[in-house]
Parts: sequence; structure tokens; C-alpha cells
Amino acid sequence: MSPNKTPQLIAVEGLASDSLTDVFKGLTEFYRDSLGKQMNELLFLNPRTMRRGTEMDSLYQKRMWNWISDAILWYSKDSLRWNSDICLLNKGGFRRDIDSGRVLMRDIFELLPFENFLVEVELDADAFEEMKSYLKENLQPQSGLRLGFLQDQLVSLKLANSDSLPQKTVKVVTINYLADGGDYMAFFKDKPRKTSNILIRDAMIAYLRAFPSHFPIIDSRTYVIE
Repeated sequence: MSPNKTPQLIAVEGLASDSLTDVFKGLTEFYRDSLGKQMNELLFLNPRTMRRGTEMDSLYQKRMWNWISDAILWYSKDSLRWNSDICLLNKGGFRRDIDSGRVLMRDIFELLPFENFLVEVELDADAFEEMKSYLKENLQPQSGLRLGFLQDQLVSLKLANSDSLPQKTVKVVTINYLADGGDYMAFFKDKPRKTSNILIRDAMIAYLRAFPSHFPIIDSRTYVIE
């Protein structure tokens, strides 16, 4: 359109102003009601409240951390068909507590509100050691690792299904924000990766639909060295 021309209104023939208002009102109500029903979908009956704060539940673990990281590692293997060894996330990405009782879809949207999608990053042995050093200073939600603590200090880190450190590469499913070096996770940057268009929130919802009775647990992913 020429900058000197005045924009022209296009008439919609056959519909009065009141009729158009009714049409748009009907569409708005339809989508509002449809979205409301989705947000009220029951996904999970939570046996106990899970807090997102830094205080551990037991043995250097938090149920919320285990719950979400286990779900993402499962989704990576089961739905994306990736051969991920580990899931590593960031506690800052979890934005609300989850109360005991009914967990609805809206609760998961509030828990994981950011538009972060799943990425698998391949770490070599040096990058794995950098990740180990990072976790010594900044414990984060993870699945697939066993962490050994001595006098409240993380001193041992290995794959959960192995007694030795990786000799070649380790595949870590995470989110794009962290894969790009967010939260100071520089060990992920410029490493080989696979990307998906799956939001972490949608992967969590898929997990809950598949395992509505899989309660968050404290397990052997952390241990005390005697």
C-alpha cells in the first residue's frame, strides 16, 4: 500500500454489527470452555506435597526433582527413541510446589511454564568431568547418575548402570536453555546435539498420562560413602 493512500474499510455484507459481535462472542466462549476443560484434566493423585525449594527431602534428594527428571528421561527413550543415559535439568525451571491430592493439567502448566523444548547433548569424557565439577557446587535435578557424598560433599559421580566413568561419550537429555549454556552449564555448549519440538511440559504431561500411579520416590541415586 502506498503511504499516501488512506486505508479502506472492507464491508462484510450480510452480517449486521450485532451479528458479528455474537459470532466472535460465541467463538471466544467456545475456546475458553474448551481450554478450561483441558486445564482441569486430572493427571495424578499425589500422595504427599512436593516442595521446589532447596531443602532436601532425604539423602541429598528431592521428590520433585526425581519425579520430573525421571519423567523426562523416560520420555526421551520411550517417545523420542533417543538413547539418553542421563537427564539433567535445573531447579530454577520448577516454578511452584505440588500439593498432595489432585494434580490437574493447569498445575503442570504452572510448574513448568517456560517454553523450553527437549534436547539431547553428547558429552565427551572431558565435558563429563566439567559436569561433575559443576554438580559439586550446584546440585541439580537429575536421573541416570549415582552421586556419592562424603561429609556433605559430593565426591563421586558415575552412571547409574555402570561402576566406572564413561570411556567415550554420554548422552544427556536436557532443555534448550541449558544446552545453550544457561545456568552456567558451559559443558553443554558447542557439543553434538539432537533437538526436538517437544516442550518439557508436554513430555511431563505424557508421562503422567502413561503412569498416573507412579509416585515420586527417594531411591539409590544418591548415597553416603562410609
